[in-house]
Amino acid sequence: MKISNKILITVALIWAFPLMSYASSPSFPNGILLKSTNNPKVYYIDNGQKRPIESPNMLRSQFRWEDLVVTTQTEIDALPNGPQMTYRDGSLLSNRGGVFVISDGQRLPIDSPSTFLQKGYKWSNVIAVSDAELAPQPQGPGLTTASKHPNGSLLVKPGGEVYVIKNGQRRYIPSPLIFQARYRWEALIDVSEAYLNTYPQGANEFYPDGLLISSATGVFMMQNNVRQPITSPAVFESYGLNWGQVKRATDFELSIIPESGAFNTVKRYAEGSLIGTAGPIYRVANDGSLQYIPSPKIFASQGYSWDSVLRLPDNVVNQYTKAGRVGFSNGALISFGGGVYVIEGGLKRGIPSPAIFGARGYNWANVIAVSQEEFDSNAMGTNLSDIQAASIDGYAIPATSGRTAREQHLSRDCNETSGDHYGRAGTPASAQNGLLTTGGAFALSCPGGSLNSSYAPFGVEDEKYYITMRWNYVRWYEATSTLTQNIAAAANRIPLANVADYPSTGWVIINGEIIAYSGRDGNSLIVSQRGVDSPSIAASPKSHNSGSTVQEVYEFRTDIWRGRTRSADFSNTAKNWHRGRKVLVTNPANGKRLVASIMESGPAIFTNRVSGLSPEAMLALGVVTDDTLQYGFLIDQSIPVGPLQ
Repeated sequence: MKISNKILITVALIWAFPLMSYASSPSFPNGILLKSTNNPKVYYIDNGQKRPIESPNMLRSQFRWEDLVVTTQTEIDALPNGPQMTYRDGSLLSNRGGVFVISDGQRLPIDSPSTFLQKGYKWSNVIAVSDAELAPQPQGPGLTTASKHPNGSLLVKPGGEVYVIKNGQRRYIPSPLIFQARYRWEALIDVSEAYLNTYPQGANEFYPDGLLISSATGVFMMQNNVRQPITSPAVFESYGLNWGQVKRATDFELSIIPESGAFNTVKRYAEGSLIGTAGPIYRVANDGSLQYIPSPKIFASQGYSWDSVLRLPDNVVNQYTKAGRVGFSNGALISFGGGVYVIEGGLKRGIPSPAIFGARGYNWANVIAVSQEEFDSNAMGTNLSDIQAASIDGYAIPATSGRTAREQHLSRDCNETSGDHYGRAGTPASAQNGLLTTGGAFALSCPGGSLNSSYAPFGVEDEKYYITMRWNYVRWYEATSTLTQNIAAAANRIPLANVADYPSTGWVIINGEIIAYSGRDGNSLIVSQRGVDSPSIAASPKSHNSGSTVQEVYEFRTDIWRGRTRSADFSNTAKNWHRGRKVLVTNPANGKRLVASIMESGPAIFTNRVSGLSPEAMLALGVVTDDTLQYGFLIDQSIPVGPLQ
């Protein structure tokens, strides 16, 4: 390649470029080939964007593998996405029997072997590509013997001067350094000077972005048509550059390239990047400092992989401020000195008991035994103070907060009287509000002739402090549906969307009208009385529109109608689990807490209450009916019932 007879023109063209400044320590310079430590995907950095290179063939068409720069995936992810790269203009591709030349990002079909040879192409330069590799280059017009060489062609005239065709112009390549940065010698096509002159003269080719050049005075990177000095080996190596990428330039070549700006600071990697030397490994903190990762156990707990670590020379890592260390990740379970801890908010929190450990869903197999140094990597927090949970063993508390009501006492013996009961439990007068002859939802039946029909097989203290809720061993519902058509005031049928939950006889309410029914027929209720105010008094019937709500009700006191709460889908296993289980009840108004035993079910849905409490429990918590309380299953079921300090 001849250079000397073009030097004066080259100098004039170079200095015609404006002197452009470039900010120090960019994320990554333009012109760089980039990949992460643990991902084979390669990108070209162009205008600050990462442009994916989808195949090794595409990369080789205009770059060199040895110029690849390795960085962290965090850095890759931080770069904005750019358009996909295509093959270099001038590349020869073959696919499904066709041969193409790439020009302006398009694939131009070569119409025949004779055209291929007439253009000076070499079969050894043809790259066989898949459909996926060919697809990014849309098809352009065909290339024939009458066509001129398209853009991207590398033409050499007699005497050795090399040109590249761009925008229909011939652009002289004045230096082997420039040529080798992007082109391959085997792609040269010999042409006559007369043929070459049919292309208008364009500006000379210049040094591409990303090219590393050196002279006796230092090392430089080309950016935006200027050479930027790289001021120290530490700065150079901090970008992941390797010295084998640097190309020696002549003093004259250096003299004709404008100099501006400098890479004069060590690259700062993005927060979360993992960098290290052959020994210690660090994580980059949000202030740019390095946090030491003291052990493989901590490294693994953070979910890191060893191949994601960017290894940098000591002289680079030593430029960073080192502050603090990385501890175990949130959720990690560690043991030390006989104690077990969970990491929450970066702090280690002691787990007070095996019951709490199990109720939280932890697994003993996940506990990591740690050294003193590892234990000290997380600051100490407070011990777990939560002794309740919204669910344990897969069963959820029906409500974590809501209104409560005062229940009656449950008989604990088949022949127990109120006096016997109050005396046995030491019930104060203010809590003596009657004894039920049944023992609640978990009761056992009494034999015939007994004073009570059933009794609660629990201890005195359990009955003294018990709780009712609509426990999750059945589905609790109040039969509700909607009208499927309008009904008149005299209608004797109530057509419903779903009649399955309604009993065979009863009452319903529709827009305030109480209607008695005596049977079911398909999805309709058979009316026996319209406009019921009470069993003996009728009110005026009404008409109702399709879509109106139809809810089952019952009269539990004269002239007072309420929804009837029912149960379905009973599970004996789930019921046995709830039997005697303990619940922590908190009064948020005064902070008082009490452990209550599950001994009964209720209240009805229509009450808008979520629980009922024994009279002694109400008294201990300082609450009255319809006060709002908080609820949770007691994690440590060995704690006895009664008020907690």
